[in-house]
Parts: sequence; structure tokens; C-alpha cells
Amino acid sequence: MFRAPRRLCCVFSLAFLFISITLGAEDAIPAPVLPKDVDPLPADMEKQMKDLIRNAERYRGLIKKHPVACGSLGKAGLKKKMRQAFDEELPPEKMNPLEASLKAFGFIPEEMVLSKYFPELLTSQVGGFYDPRRKYLVIIQDGDGVLGVEAKKLYGEELTRRMEQTVMVHELVHALQDQHFNLQKFAIDDPLSDEGA
Repeated sequence: MFRAPRRLCCVFSLAFLFISITLGAEDAIPAPVLPKDVDPLPADMEKQMKDLIRNAERYRGLIKKHPVACGSLGKAGLKKKMRQAFDEELPPEKMNPLEASLKAFGFIPEEMVLSKYFPELLTSQVGGFYDPRRKYLVIIQDGDGVLGVEAKKLYGEELTRRMEQTVMVHELVHALQDQHFNLQKFAIDDPLSDEGA
């Protein structure tokens, strides 16, 4: 039986250990980058994200495999991103039958142009989103903080802060899910199918 010299075994062991450590390192997988039209998070929010990712990991039982690109947008930037998403996800060949069926069943008025209305509606309701195609997360900054000045007036400083953290953890959970399960493979091509509904 062939036995490798002890010194050679040590070299192979060290090489294997080095490769294992290198491949397992957080920066072995390059961190996704933010698109140029997305602003970086403000410093205080960036600091919060580090704590919130740990909470999201505990909450979902999924450990971060690599950093999550996090940024912020205002309402105008969100509107642009929503239009982009609709153009990609629901091009006219999908949107037109969807609109026709919703009108046929009386779910939307005949004069409504769904391709214009739907992005507007979602823009008014979104506090953040995770983009599984481009692998980045965005928190919407509306004036002062994620929920804006009005939320602070209505709910107070502490409750508003907790609600904002809930939005951030929710989006971080999507990022963790994507790192573990690839959310793109769950994308639904036909919004009119039973699965899509």
C-alpha cells in the first residue's frame, strides 16, 4: 500500500483547509450591488440593518450566506421601479388579458387602464421591497423615515420606529429566503392561472 510522506499530507491538509475557509468566507460570494438609481441607506439605518438581519435569521431559522445589498428610494424612485417591474413581469401580452378578464367579471371599471392604475396603487402601499432578480433590498424613505412624518404624528416615535423595523425585517426575510431557495424559481408566468391567483 502506498503511503504519502507525512510532509506531503500536511501540505494537502493545509491546502484543503485554506480552500475550505476561502470558499466558506462571507466575501467568497461577491455581494450584490445596488443599481445606480438606488441610494445607499442612511448611516443610522445601515447600523439598524446589521441588528435586524440577525433578528431575521433567528426568526426564520435561515443564516445569511452573503451580504444583502440594501438601499433606499423616495416615492418618485419607487414609482419608476414599479413601472420597470410591471414592464418586466406583466408586459402587454399578459396585462391585456388580465385587464380584460377583470373587466369581464366586473372587478374593475371598464374605463380603468390597469397598467397605469396598478403601479400607482402599489406605489402608495409599499414600504420596501426585495428584488430577487437583481438581489437587492430597498426601503422607501418618505420624508422622515420609512413611514414618514405623518406616521410619527399618528402613532408616536417609538411605535413608528418598531413598525419601520417590521418592514425592514420582512424584506430581509425575503433576501434570506432567496439566498437559500432562489425565489426566481417560484415566479409565476401566468397571472390568470389558478396558481397565479
